[in-house]
Amino acid sequence: MRLNKKIFALGAAGLLALTGCDNEEIIAKPTDYDNVLINGVDEEVVNNIESVVIDKLQTSSASEVLDEVLFLLAEAKFGAWTDVKADAEKADFVSEVNERVATKILAKANLPAHKTRNKFSEYDFAMALVKQFYKVNGSYDLETISASLWHEDVVITPAITWENVWDELLNEDFYQEYIELELIPEIYRELLTEEYLVENDYRSLYLARARKVNYVSITINDDYPADAKYLLYEFIDQNILANDSNKPADLEILANAWRGDQNVWTNNEETLLQDAGLIGDNSTDDPATSYVEYSYDHTGFGNVLSDYAKIKDNVLTTDTAIEQEFTSSGSYPKEVGLEIKTNEVKIVDYTVDGWYVQYDGLKTLPDSIRTRLFSSKVEKAVDYVIDDLGDAENGGYTEAGEDKDKTRSTYIRNINGKYYLMPETYDENDDRNFIHYDSGAKTYYIVEVEEAVNRVKFEADDAETNYVGLGKDLGEIVADVAKVVGNRSDKRSEATEYFIEQADLKFHDQAVYDFFVKQFPDLFGEDAK
Repeated sequence: MRLNKKIFALGAAGLLALTGCDNEEIIAKPTDYDNVLINGVDEEVVNNIESVVIDKLQTSSASEVLDEVLFLLAEAKFGAWTDVKADAEKADFVSEVNERVATKILAKANLPAHKTRNKFSEYDFAMALVKQFYKVNGSYDLETISASLWHEDVVITPAITWENVWDELLNEDFYQEYIELELIPEIYRELLTEEYLVENDYRSLYLARARKVNYVSITINDDYPADAKYLLYEFIDQNILANDSNKPADLEILANAWRGDQNVWTNNEETLLQDAGLIGDNSTDDPATSYVEYSYDHTGFGNVLSDYAKIKDNVLTTDTAIEQEFTSSGSYPKEVGLEIKTNEVKIVDYTVDGWYVQYDGLKTLPDSIRTRLFSSKVEKAVDYVIDDLGDAENGGYTEAGEDKDKTRSTYIRNINGKYYLMPETYDENDDRNFIHYDSGAKTYYIVEVEEAVNRVKFEADDAETNYVGLGKDLGEIVADVAKVVGNRSDKRSEATEYFIEQADLKFHDQAVYDFFVKQFPDLFGEDAK
């Protein structure tokens, strides 16, 4: 084995004619870049790669070494983050990266290690990073930061998202070192893998059975078993079927109502609860808590308050079991227990939304619902089923006229422009017939399907059956699907091998050469044997 042998033969020229599988036309990219994936790899990048491999070979796993190599190749394509984020012409790319940074750091902050009794401490979060040798606000000494700047005792509810994490939870400026050393390399590798999929494995994107969904799940309260159904009925009647712009078909409204946390109510939650019989008349308005108390309240919040009210100062009349529960058998005052339990209600997220693929997506859904959701019949109905305007008798048709029964979908209804997944059996005359019920879990579901991908919709020509003809942003949808598919370990491996092959690397160190031979035996022919 000779080190002066040219290890990879394709080189930069091989990067100039990238095509998709099966002669698919490349019609979209997951970033705003239109240039080739890697515009050549110069000697400096090669030297950096050799240096990384040499430095990490003895202390890191092979996957960690390859991650570093892929990041260097990504930098060769996208540019160094410090330069990119200052470039106004790359604003779209920067926006995408910043969204991913905020999403990832929120997920890390929401780990149990940074919370006590469901209350988040930014100071503890920062200290955990310092212990991992990341500077916070430019220093390892957190005492240099004013105590008033920390976000403390924050309950991370579903209302805190990537969009407001820097206002509600964390100080963005404090974590630049962690972002640049840890998150940016991870995101760059993701973006490079996604571009590989779009440019070289486009077929895998539309075969992934990708779905953009938004669903809500409401589990029966055994104390009031009919309440969940009654609330669902009211929400469907008022917010979905009525097509009232003042009462949107937003599943978060239903979730907020069921939770009962008045501080996050945004619309007609109170009306829904009253009409469904879950709350009584307003009885008091407590200025100390900003909560309205009702004559009765069967929401999650109301159930906690109802139990708390059973704790009495008189030992003869108090509910001993509940008092033990609220005080953890005397470990802390009942008021602390009340705060703990109300916080537990606040953090429950009854909705799930985003892009998912059949391979590993939405495993928390009951199999009966998940199987229907990823059926090809859903793809053929979403975007095509005619709006029935809330009339179930007209639901599911993809065309009007005498032959319309031949094209009726039993999987999807279009109600006022939103597509809802139908259960396996339903009453064709019931306007609320898109409710799913899992008897084993005693849980109701409403599943909205915003997008359902297939090959036809991904075609680039302007036909009425594809995303272009439907007036949708094909590039954005392709990027969203690539983001999910790119999380698969096999796709990351394929992308890594592809870019290593294309980079035309020439090494000057035997250990480095041996490492790449071992990791990519298919690229080396007889040398790998």
